[in-house]
Formats: sequence, C-alpha cells, structure tokens
Amino acid sequence: MKPIPICRVLAALLLLPLFACGPDGVVPRRTVIAGRVVNLAEGASGAVLFNTEDPFALKNRMAARVSPEANDFHFVFRTAYTTGMTGVYGGFFDLIVSPGDSVYVTIDAGRMRAGDPDAIRFSGDHARTNNALASVAGLKRRLCEQAPAVEGDPQEYLASYRRYRQAVADSLFARRLPAEVREAVARDIDMVQIWNHDLDPAAWRAIFTDPMFDIFDLERNMVSVINYSAGISYYLGAICPDEIEAVRSGAAPAEALAAVAARLDADPQIGRGLRDYLLYGCMEGMRANGALPAERMAGLFLDPAYAARVRERAAERPAFSTVPLSGVLRCDAAGRIDTLPDCELLSMLAARHPGKALYVDFCSTWCGPCRSELKTAMPILREHYAGSDEVRFVTLCLRSRRKAWIEFLDEFGLTGLGENYFLPDTASSLTLAEYDLSGFPTYMLIAPDGRLATCDAPRPSQFEAATEAIDALLAGKGVRGGEK
Repeated sequence: MKPIPICRVLAALLLLPLFACGPDGVVPRRTVIAGRVVNLAEGASGAVLFNTEDPFALKNRMAARVSPEANDFHFVFRTAYTTGMTGVYGGFFDLIVSPGDSVYVTIDAGRMRAGDPDAIRFSGDHARTNNALASVAGLKRRLCEQAPAVEGDPQEYLASYRRYRQAVADSLFARRLPAEVREAVARDIDMVQIWNHDLDPAAWRAIFTDPMFDIFDLERNMVSVINYSAGISYYLGAICPDEIEAVRSGAAPAEALAAVAARLDADPQIGRGLRDYLLYGCMEGMRANGALPAERMAGLFLDPAYAARVRERAAERPAFSTVPLSGVLRCDAAGRIDTLPDCELLSMLAARHPGKALYVDFCSTWCGPCRSELKTAMPILREHYAGSDEVRFVTLCLRSRRKAWIEFLDEFGLTGLGENYFLPDTASSLTLAEYDLSGFPTYMLIAPDGRLATCDAPRPSQFEAATEAIDALLAGKGVRGGEK
C-alpha cells in the first residue's frame, strides 16, 4: 500500500536546528499561511488547498473556498519541523514553511489560466525560496520524468542514478537558482524516486539505504516531507515485515505498535527523532484498520511532545463537516445523472438512510489502489452483505474529470450498485480538508444511529477487519478502537 501521495532549506537556516527543540524534544509553534486569489473570472469560484505531513499539525489538509466576492484565505496551524508543503489551486505548487512562519501567497487566477509561471507569488518568511520554487515547478516535473527506472542490478541502477543526479544538478545550476532551492528540488526528486517503484523489501533496502539517498537523516529530508513520508514507509516494511503485517491486520493495535517500536530501537541507523517520527506514522496508519490512538500507545514514544500528541488523537472523535458542497453529481440506478442542491454530503446521506450502516468509499479514477479494491475486494464485501437490508455502499469520486467518472462507473459496474457521487474540484478540496483525508482510497463508516463512526474504516481487502467493523456498528457496539 503506497501512501499518497503528493520539496535543504535556506542556507542560513542550516546553522539552526531544522525543528524547534526544547530540553525534552520538539516544540510545535503557531504557523500562518494567508493569501488572496486575484483576477478570478466573474462568477467563478474554487478552493485553495494546502497539504502538510507535520505530525503536530492538527490537520494535514486545509482548504478555503474563494470567489470574486470573498477571495482571501487564512490558515493557522501548528508545526514542529521546517517542512516542504504543497498547495493546490488549479495545479500543484511547492512551498517551504518553518515553525512560527507567517507566509503570504498571492495567486493570480488569470495568469494561471494562461500558464504563466509567475502566477503564484510569495511574501513574508521564505519568500525568496518559495518564489524560486514556484518558478521551477515545470522544470521539476520534467526532471522527474527523466529519472532512470528503478530496476535491474542495484549497483547498475545506483551508477545510473548518480549520472542522472549530476544532470539534475547541472540543469538547476544553469537556471541560476539560489543554492537552497537547488537543494530542495534535488531532494524532492530523490524522494519521488524512493516511493515511485515496485520493489520487494530486500531490493528496496539494497538500493535506497545507499548514502546517496540519505533516508535516515530526518532533518534534511523534512524539506521533501510528503514524498519522504511515502518513501520511508517502505523501510518499515523491509525491516519488520511481520510487525507491519500485524499492524495492517488490525489485531491488538497497542501490542503491534510496541513490536514496531522494539524493532526501531534495535536499528542503529535510526536516531531518536526519526524513531518517533516513524512510529507516529505507523500509528496513524493503524487508523486505516479502524484502530484509534490510545493512552497505552503514548507510552511508547520517547519524546514527550509526541506522547502528548498521541493523547490528543486518542481524545478526538470524528464529526460531520458543516461546510456545504456545490455541484455534486449523483448517478442513479438507471444511469441518470443529476446535480444535488448545495449540501453537506455525508450528513445528508446519514439522514437519507436512518437505521442503516453506510460504508463510504472515497476514490479517484486515476488511483491504482482504488481500482484494485473495486475490481477484486469490493465485490466480495458487497456480496457478503447482499442479503442484508442494513448495509448501504456509497462511492464518492474526487479529484477526477466527469467523463472519466462516467467511464469509471461503467468499467466497474457501479451503476445500480449502492449510491455513486462525483465531487468537482472545489468540492473535492473542501472534502479532503474538512475530513483530513490522507489520500485515496479512504473508507468511512456511518452508524445506523446517524453518527460518523470512523473516517478510516478498513479497506475491502481487509475483509475480516471490515466485516468486524460493520457488524459492530449493526450490533450497536461502535467501531473497534485502540486498546486502553
């Protein structure tokens, strides 16, 4: 299972720690991203979305609706690391943010429509770096496409990648970019290479533990944190496959996390900071099996700040958004497509199906794991409840094109099976942020009493865990949480 996806910092900052440290560990600080979208076409609307992977951010997705009448946005959140983030408005753009920063971004919608690389401009902290990153987004994409395939003999691949890496350095130097921007782009390209492959664990370790990739240096790699988070998860799978399998099974989550912690503690390459970062990411992954963080898990972390964050997570409970969505499409059982009135979709679905358990699939037409689940595992889960009138299946398609969605419905025979909805870009961004979705596929469960039971239900391919979670709702027992 690949985490979705989804960029070294200012040279002067290298003289400082890349994350704020107190006597006992990291210290999260208040951080602000604000800005404005200008030159919006009359009547146009949309949403600005920002993504981060800082464990101390209360949410990893933040979005705001914008229109010609209300075109400002303002996000306040916590960060503990100097980190690479991505923004989304029309397309993706990169920015670097440090704890305590105030970053202001102006997005020119008219210039974006024309493909102008200067459509996004930054001021405030890291402005010079962020403006340069925005200007080379197209170059970074082209360089990524030229990377050698991760295949064949590991030493031959590494020799090939070193030559490619020099070509990347030459291309970036020729653009007369600041040194910190060249470093940030090069590190992001390295991290994309780490997660964009299909290798078994032994081959993965033989290649990506080479010092060239430097995967054990958490501080350096936080500038490409989203791609780094995706890639470093492979290392966990390589060094403790049995423990990770136990995590994915959903059984005894506190014991499974303790087993992962023991393996990390036994690895001399993993320092204290990386150890807690990896362990926290593993705990977050457990939520995909319906397990909630628990007090017992907090005691596994060395850094008191991480332990406190785990306790926060244990106290959190999912709730429906209050933000209405516009332009949502519904395909009925006969294949007819209509547009819903503005509504908060999930609470509307709960109200439409009182007394039913709803299994909600958030997917995208281009998502490989989404397609795999729909092709092989979802039919088995649907069949298991075919004789029950107590379970409903709902498919929500996000971040896709309408034509591709219609073809998607036909390809997987979804028309007439449960309920199918399409969320256009603005609705997709708002939903991703409101429910802090980590990517696709994500599955949710709505209980028969109308409450949102979990935002991270087990996948259909985790058949036993999925049926256990659904059956627990039907029996009025809720969804299995972490052990106390």
